[in-house]
Amino acid sequence: MRVHYFKYVLDKNGNPISGATVKVYKAGTLIAANIYVTETGGVAVTQVETAPDGSFEFWIDSEDYDAFTQEFKILVEKSGVASRTFDYVNIYPLMPHTHSVIGSHGSLSGLGSDDHPQYSRADGTRAFTGNVSGIDPVSAAHLSTKNYVDQKTDILSIFGAWEEKIVNTIYTATTDGFITTVPGSVAGHAVLETPVGIPRSGSTRGTSDDVLGTIGFVRKGDSWEVLAAAGVVSHLYWLPLSILTTI
Repeated sequence: MRVHYFKYVLDKNGNPISGATVKVYKAGTLIAANIYVTETGGVAVTQVETAPDGSFEFWIDSEDYDAFTQEFKILVEKSGVASRTFDYVNIYPLMPHTHSVIGSHGSLSGLGSDDHPQYSRADGTRAFTGNVSGIDPVSAAHLSTKNYVDQKTDILSIFGAWEEKIVNTIYTATTDGFITTVPGSVAGHAVLETPVGIPRSGSTRGTSDDVLGTIGFVRKGDSWEVLAAAGVVSHLYWLPLSILTTI
């Protein structure tokens, strides 16, 4: 990158001095500095001349000098005119007037430096030290407030509504769920098959009125059926799992 320097040379009456030789050295020395007469390309020179309007310009290349730290001496000479010397000239402050523009992040250095602790990190490794404002969310990407979460006591039921079913009837589970039975007045067996044809659990009502109600589990998508003779089961219930259903 090249840094632009532009000035005018005028006499004591404010008239331009044309044709003056402008020599550039390293500050405090007579070591000639490399300068360029164009923003890009060309070869290094050590001096330029003033134009008819008294102006002169040159560029310093960052590959030759560090524009942040290197200072220069500028010597202006012309026959019949007193020479002028400007030492320890800092070129860098004139960078805003240059046409040298960095147009890509790839041309910048130090982008990976983590020297701005007031900002959060994209990887989430810097914790917040104060309260973070949120909103009542309406989309998945919104940051919700603690109050909104605290008030949402109506979204945490894992069960759906009880449904009464009929024995000896085949059903297909639309969710995971539970099967329960209430024994009837007739002694006998009740068996849960799921998928249909595979016994999973059962209950028995004996002649001494010893009762054990059936409890079974069914996976989403599986068929199921409770097999029982008439009067053995008085009620058959299906309790579906339904995550995040409003209570």
